[in-house]
Order: sequence, then structure tokens, then C-alpha cells
Amino acid sequence: MKNFFCVVVLAIGFLGCSQTETATPKSTETATSTETATSTETAAASPTDAIRVAAKAVAAGEAILLDVREQSEWDAAHLEGAVLVPMSKIDEDASILESTEGIDKSKTIYTHCAKGKRATKVADALKEKGYKVEALKFSFEELGENGFTFSK
Repeated sequence: MKNFFCVVVLAIGFLGCSQTETATPKSTETATSTETATSTETAAASPTDAIRVAAKAVAAGEAILLDVREQSEWDAAHLEGAVLVPMSKIDEDASILESTEGIDKSKTIYTHCAKGKRATKVADALKEKGYKVEALKFSFEELGENGFTFSK
């Protein structure tokens, strides 16, 4: 009788596990759909849309484009309307932005660099200081090809 009871318990447990495994992909799909819908509501539909939104805000004077590349990179080419404050200068003295002409704490600041890594690091540091910042995690070329204008 004990053996029969153990077999029944194992069978129920096995059936329960297999039903859970079958249900898991459906719930994962639902969660993924929900996450996608939420992401779409709060962000631009595509990377190029995100760049265009930022470019439009900068062109309208509603936001600031902060180039955190080094002077030599800026000299080779930069984006129109950008303000140069190299990450190395920010690392030396984080208060440099407060004295930089063209930086308004009440506006959104879009940081950019060559590929996005420095822009992200600076954005994170500025958020801690109370700035409203978005890192443009795109290559310099992508920014120029999708909404911003190159300048030399």
C-alpha cells in the first residue's frame, strides 16, 4: 500500500511538473509581450527614432548635446550644436559642467561619444548630481546618419 501511495504521489508530482513546464513558455511569452509594450511606451520605437527625437530636441533648444570625446576627436569632426566637455575633464573636476557655457541644468542633456561607453559613464555620473541625462549609446557615425549633422 505504501508503494502504491508513493507511486501515486510521484505520478501527480510528475504530471504537475510537466504542466508547469508547458505553462512556463506561455507565461514567458506574456511577460515578454508586456515588457515590450512597456518599453515601446517609454522609449522610441527604434534606435534611429531615438536619435531623431534627441536631434529634434537639441535643434529646438529644448535639450543639450554634450560631446564627451577628447579634443582631438572633436577637432576631426563633431556634431552641430554640441558642447564639448571631454570625459577626462569631467573625471578631473565634476563641477566643470556648472561653469561650462551652454549647460543648463533645467534641460535634458544628451551625452555622446564615439561608441557610447563614455557617454554612458558620464550620464550616470551626472544623474547622481541631479542632471536630467540620457546617454546616446550609438556610434558617432550613427548619430550623424540619423538626425544630427556633422560639422568640422
